[in-house]
Amino acid sequence: MPADYEQIRAENIARYGWDTAVLDLLGHLYSERTHFIFELIQNAEDAGATKIAFDVHDDRLEVRHDGRPFTAADVRGICGVAKSTKDLTSIGKFGIGFKAVYAYTRTPRIYSGDEAFGIENYVRPYPVEPAGAELLRAGETLFVFPLDSVADAAEIRAALGALDPSALLFLRNIKQLTGLIAGDDRWRVFRRPAGAHQVQIAFLADPAIVACASSPLYVYLPTQKETFLGFLVQGPYRTTPARDNIGEHDPHNQALVRETGTLLTDALRTLRDEGLLTVDALAALPVNPARFAPGSFFRPLFNAARDALASEQLIPVAGGGYRSAGQVRLAADPALHDLFGGGNPFWFVPGTSTPELQDYLRDEIGIAEVSDADLAAQVSAEFLTAQSDQWLIGFYRYIMADLDSWRSRPVIRLEDGRQVLPEGAYLPGPEPSGFPTVRRSIAANPSARALLDAFGLATADVVDEVLRLVMPKYGGELPADHDGDLALIMRALDEAPPARRQLLDEALRRTAFLIGENAASGEQRLTVPGELYQRDRALETYFDGNPGAWFAADRYGPWRRQLREMGVRETVAVRARTPDLFGYVPLVDEFARHERGLDGFDPDADIDGLLFALSHAGHARSEYVWNSVLAPNHRLIAGVVEKSVRDAFVDATRETTGSAISEAASRQAWLPAPDGSFRRPAELSLADLPPAFTRDENLARALGLGEPVVARAAEQLGLPAELLWTLSARPDLVATLMEQLRS
Repeated sequence: MPADYEQIRAENIARYGWDTAVLDLLGHLYSERTHFIFELIQNAEDAGATKIAFDVHDDRLEVRHDGRPFTAADVRGICGVAKSTKDLTSIGKFGIGFKAVYAYTRTPRIYSGDEAFGIENYVRPYPVEPAGAELLRAGETLFVFPLDSVADAAEIRAALGALDPSALLFLRNIKQLTGLIAGDDRWRVFRRPAGAHQVQIAFLADPAIVACASSPLYVYLPTQKETFLGFLVQGPYRTTPARDNIGEHDPHNQALVRETGTLLTDALRTLRDEGLLTVDALAALPVNPARFAPGSFFRPLFNAARDALASEQLIPVAGGGYRSAGQVRLAADPALHDLFGGGNPFWFVPGTSTPELQDYLRDEIGIAEVSDADLAAQVSAEFLTAQSDQWLIGFYRYIMADLDSWRSRPVIRLEDGRQVLPEGAYLPGPEPSGFPTVRRSIAANPSARALLDAFGLATADVVDEVLRLVMPKYGGELPADHDGDLALIMRALDEAPPARRQLLDEALRRTAFLIGENAASGEQRLTVPGELYQRDRALETYFDGNPGAWFAADRYGPWRRQLREMGVRETVAVRARTPDLFGYVPLVDEFARHERGLDGFDPDADIDGLLFALSHAGHARSEYVWNSVLAPNHRLIAGVVEKSVRDAFVDATRETTGSAISEAASRQAWLPAPDGSFRRPAELSLADLPPAFTRDENLARALGLGEPVVARAAEQLGLPAELLWTLSARPDLVATLMEQLRS
């Protein structure tokens, strides 16, 4: 028996009044006019329908489903505003939901079971002729909505055409909607009981898990509440009448989202076990902390995902499998995955799809990025030795961008398999050699060769032979093939190009490989070139008997030029500071204390072997000291030191002083006097020196030689000067002569 439409009509007029203009707002309750489609799907779902069909004509829309027929209570509910027979487990609970159809129609008609009625003014039912069998099949419910225009029909067709199959994803009853089949197999759905109800989440699998483009909150059907997740969330949430939001502070809703967080953790474990938890799947999780700030409604989902990923073996790694956050690393360069991934020695997260996910894994999950220090700690000789040649070539491609960081690491593989530093390794030549050469198969690879060239590796030459084969032998006893070594060294000096020559010179100067002979004992030892003198008559005269002086062995005679180039000395070594362009020698440069020598004078100057030569005077040695050692260096014997508290030497004081050279030359009796004895400089004049001594007035002044008093006295007395020198050397004769003159 149909409902009493007149009674319901009368009751609603009494309830809402004759003027229902205010109810016009109900047709515009939703932001999109076509939202009524979802309201009709809701009614069919709640009626237990398995199929629902929309048939759009230019003048009307027909909607039919196979659910439970209308009852009198349903008539009252659909004609009411705030009353419905739906409970909390139904999709909606507001009688106003059906009013969304009034965005397009004014007089909808409903045919269901015994009911056949129309509705006018939103709340007033009236009877209509039942539908014939040609229009309504047995067990069907039919809604007919007259449309105001063809444009309305086109808009509804477009909305139905754009309807995504996922709209039916969480429906419990409806399996088919006008060409759409419920149970879209693109989605991986997970469920969990939540009290008397159930929460669900669904990941888009296309075919692998990826983030979905839009993720409205579902309350069986999509609402207008965007979750900003990469997957869908469904539950019996309490919504606003327009289904555009939910009560975020509602305890019921908060309990549901917490249960959904637990469900998410379980889903991650399942996806991992099924091999579906990829990096793209991680990107579908709540990874943006700004979107899910503490206290926000969906924060429990953020916390659940973060805690699970940080503590369980849920992180996918390159090459397959899963590890915990503490076991894996991030790497910006994908090349590191092939080189050091798969536990060799790192487990890497596969290349992340978005910078946002990269930041999330690093900052929220605590996965560290591989640093240069990490790599340096792993790339030991032992580690590299265990890798294949092909691996090493790939490694060379990677380090080409930062060669300087790897010059001090054993990255070069030799023919015998050893790993060594780039310095000291050589490219293989046409013939095998005793040098440490790069493995030929590696050197032949273009990528590897580019790195070897960039490191400056080359085939071995005569300089390499000296540096790598000859010099290492000289650290103890004299090698038996010393003459052959010397011949090779001399050839290298002649043939080496400038850059290689500099390297060779530096090595030769710091290596004790030359035989030195002591000037006093004749003892022989291996000595660095800079400590030796070329043997000649003048230097032998100067250093004879000096235990601190060493001559290069006579066997090196043919190579005097090369010895000189290596630093073997041909003149006595003079150690003094170099003056500047103005002749100033900087001595002290401190706060409020500045000193400098004038005219090239250095009070700290020293001459090798001078003290020994002066204290062991001989005619030839003294002549050499005067003419060849002191005369050219008279500025270093005595001079002026300027002092000031200001660096510009304003208000400076000057002091005449002598150097260590002056001290030694003044105290020793080393100058030959006319009587054949040796006297200190102050006891002689320049005229008293033998003719072979240069008449150097500057040197005489520096040494403090006196005026020629003996010569003047001899001239005045009319006696030979030699007689007066003899008498000065024989005070006993002078005393006898004086006694005789007095008697």
